Amino acid sequence: MRKWIEFIEIAVIVLVLTTVVNTYLFNAYKVYGDSMKPLFSEGDLVLSYKRVNPSQGDIIAFFDESGVINIKKVVAGPSDYVSSDGRKLYVNDAKVGYNKTGEFAYSLANDEFFVLGKNHSVSIDSRHNGPVKEDKVIGKILLKFWPPL
Repeated sequence: MRKWIEFIEIAVIVLVLTTVVNTYLFNAYKVYGDSMKPLFSEGDLVLSYKRVNPSQGDIIAFFDESGVINIKKVVAGPSDYVSSDGRKLYVNDAKVGYNKTGEFAYSLANDEFFVLGKNHSVSIDSRHNGPVKEDKVIGKILLKFWPPL
């Protein structure tokens, strides 16, 4: 009988700790689509940290306008100006990369992020849906944990 009580105590502690960690610190997400290839592929599982202020270069999880969770790379943050001439990507008039998917320009508000998928040819991102509001950001992707490397 004593062993069952100890087992139940341990199970309750594990359940409470798991709930607290999942609610306040970390979340796991399944990757859908190929917009982040080669970094992440369809079916990969990733871990995100919830308490974060994203910055340029971070990979984030966020809710799109229809409530679907997306994973994309932050290329510009609050109050930045992001543009493309069709070949090169600029943030605040400084070249930050290449973008071969058309011309665009956005002046971000102080609560917005401009995000792009790594696979520009198939990614539906800020070029199509506009900037991501800060209150829609769920967390920063820390690592891919499945499938193992």
